Amino acid sequence: MLLTASIEMPTATRKDIKVNYVIDSNSVDFADAPDNKKRAQIDCMVIAFDSAGKEVAHASDTLDATLPQNAYAAHSRSERWTLRSKFRRRQWHSGRAA
Repeated sequence: MLLTASIEMPTATRKDIKVNYVIDSNSVDFADAPDNKKRAQIDCMVIAFDSAGKEVAHASDTLDATLPQNAYAAHSRSERWTLRSKFRRRQWHSGRAA
């Protein structure tokens, strides 16, 4: 699966770290869902390492993409359609032992 992730660090007006995932939807398998829809669930994880290569934090999220049948049909014909989502991290989990 082709996936690109970028990170936006906190600013003076926003304390959260944002993780932006861009996923090539042509590499995602959609399953049948209720109400004549198609659904894909993708688990994403980012890990931060220090300069010595040790994990210092990690965060994970699940992207849930549910499409009406007509949107899925349009996606099936397009090579450029992508799933884009922004996950606002409220809490990073420390990778260091206490």
